[in-house]
Amino acid sequence: MLTVRLDPELERRLEKLSENTKRPKSHYVKEALTQYLDEREEYLSALAALERKGHKPTLAELRHMIEIGDKSPDAEGFSFEKLNEELDRELRDAKGR
Repeated sequence: MLTVRLDPELERRLEKLSENTKRPKSHYVKEALTQYLDEREEYLSALAALERKGHKPTLAELRHMIEIGDKSPDAEGFSFEKLNEELDRELRDAKGR
């Protein structure tokens, strides 16, 4: 069981969607969480493992690891462009700290 607090605007949107589609709010929360984890889980797990070992990979190293990894650009839902955007965002965030 999980309890999540949503900001009022997000709660309103979720409630409206639920009412319009006659599906429970939990359906959409599960769907969104599944999609998020599918997209980020492998990347974040690999990054965390490297950080636990004391190594903070460079952006170039991360891109190289992904290019030689199990996923290919043809894998369903995988996009190097999307990944590069995410890595660039992570780099900007890291520089801002």
